[in-house]
Amino acid sequence: MHLVARVGRILSSPGTEWPVIAGEAASIKSLYLGYAAILALIPAIGGFIGQTITGFEYDGFTIRTSPSTGLIWAVVSYVYGLAMLIVMAKIIQLIIPKSGNATDVVGPLKLVVYASPRSGSAASFWSCPPSGG
Repeated sequence: MHLVARVGRILSSPGTEWPVIAGEAASIKSLYLGYAAILALIPAIGGFIGQTITGFEYDGFTIRTSPSTGLIWAVVSYVYGLAMLIVMAKIIQLIIPKSGNATDVVGPLKLVVYASPRSGSAASFWSCPPSGG
C-alpha cells in the first residue's frame, strides 16, 4: 500500500523522502482523502480505546468513560485534527511568504500533512494502559 510505504519512508529516511514529496503534484482534496483522513484515524481510535477500554488513572483509581462518550470524543478529535491541518497550513503560509503564488496553500499543506505521521504515531499510545506509580 502506497500510504504505508510513504509513512515508513517519512519516519525512517525523511531526508530522501521530502524532495520526492516536493516534486509531486497535489491538491487539497488529494492530500486530505489520500493521506490525512486515513492517518487522522490513528489518534481518534487510540483515544477511544484509551478512554473506554484501558481507562486512565486518577488518584489511585482507573476511570473509564462510556462507549458513547468515547465515540463522541473520537469523532470530535478526528474532525478537529483534520481542521487543524488547514489552519496550520494557513499560518505557515502567512509566516513564510514565498515569491510567486502567495495564495497557494497546497505547499504549506503538504508540509503539515506529511509531517503528521510522527505525531500520529505518538498519539497511538493513548490506547496503552496506564502505568501504576
